[in-house]
Amino acid sequence: MIKKLKKFFLPLICVVVFGLLLPLKPASAGILSWLGITGIATAVPSVVVSFAVFILGVLSSIFAGFAGWLLTFVLSPAFTSLSYTNPATNPVIDMGLKITQGFANIILVLILIYIGLATILRLAGYETKKMLVSFVIAALLVNFSPVICGLIVDAANIVMNYLAKPLIGPGGLSSLVTHIVSIWKIYSSGWNFDVLVSSAAQAALIFKLIAAAIFYFLLALGLLMYAGIFIIRYVAIWILVILSPIAFVCRILPPGSGLRKVWDMWWQQFIQWSIIGILAMFFLYLAVQLMVDAPILFKAGIGGDYGWFDMILPYVVPLAFLYLGFVVTQQTTAFGAKGIISLATKGGKAAASSARGRGWQWTEKGARTVKSEAGKIRQSYQIQKVAFGDTRTRALGTAIRGSWQTRIRPAITTPATYKAAGKGIFSAVKDAAMAGAIASFGIKKKGQILCNSCGGAVPAGSEFCLHCGVSI
Repeated sequence: MIKKLKKFFLPLICVVVFGLLLPLKPASAGILSWLGITGIATAVPSVVVSFAVFILGVLSSIFAGFAGWLLTFVLSPAFTSLSYTNPATNPVIDMGLKITQGFANIILVLILIYIGLATILRLAGYETKKMLVSFVIAALLVNFSPVICGLIVDAANIVMNYLAKPLIGPGGLSSLVTHIVSIWKIYSSGWNFDVLVSSAAQAALIFKLIAAAIFYFLLALGLLMYAGIFIIRYVAIWILVILSPIAFVCRILPPGSGLRKVWDMWWQQFIQWSIIGILAMFFLYLAVQLMVDAPILFKAGIGGDYGWFDMILPYVVPLAFLYLGFVVTQQTTAFGAKGIISLATKGGKAAASSARGRGWQWTEKGARTVKSEAGKIRQSYQIQKVAFGDTRTRALGTAIRGSWQTRIRPAITTPATYKAAGKGIFSAVKDAAMAGAIASFGIKKKGQILCNSCGGAVPAGSEFCLHCGVSI
């Protein structure tokens, strides 16, 4: 593509530069005398040729004005009222999303069936188990894909609109480009005796008119290329938004699968078409500002006699910015999209790694807590069942209730241990066991009653005394 542009535009730019370098008036007598003709003999043919080139220059300037008007119209809000990503204000996206979202839901169902069968048949590996989390995320994002796309496109459009505001204001590009080079000023400068009698001045006039016509043609072509970029950008983003549900579904598949490449390709194209408008608008803004300000800064127009570089720079530099910007935009957006994708991928992996680490810490801590509480409940259950002769159901209920009371407010009833020391051996053993059970269960004092027979403390819900076995 770049080689073709060089082959096509390099000769035209050389003609423009060569025409601008020619002086309008003869620098000395005898210039172009090697042609063997006099100025009087070539006056009539030069007038005819200059008039024909003048008409060509006028047509080129009209073409440039039309290209400027078209680009201004494409950049303005009046070009289309359809949104880039919102299906509520864009029937094209709305109709397309109804199809792709339904198809994406079918793919999600098939993936869920695959995960379920692989888990049941014990064929699920690490990637399959990992896919389950991604499946839940993708199922949520499928219906919100236009919103995610809208955030990225709107961020790019904010920068674009800032740069485009001076171009679509009063006058705009359509009025600026037609006043850069005055075709009539060049042509009218040839209607004087000095030019008519000098073959060198006649040749210079013709070449300058040709250079102006080529300048307008190249300018118009460049503006049309930029207008094409922005028009295609609309359609490309619409298509990518419509395909976004399928792309998000393909995102959850393993990296080695063929459908995962659909996500990679879609994501790269979406980022590229989002940021291509920023770079294109940047170079277009610079080129237009040079077209407007350069003739004032250099103080010389294309119809001047000398000051060759002053004449060349105001017109060659804007064209260079236009075409180099077009080429650089196409190349840079690809690298820029890869850079953004790489940055987003690294950020996503870092966030996922942090989430996995924090989640594992919480899971490990919770597992330790559950293990500890389960051990306490098991120990309390054994005490209730073996030492106190409770049934399995009653022992388990007492153990769970004690564990719950311990979690709320731990309580250790050590005085019961001292009280048991003054009794017999058998009673002391029972009282010590009771003290340990109460400490394990974490029973509060208000949850205890005193046995009427032996005076020992027992849980309020007990039907028999844990010390003497008398019914309460």
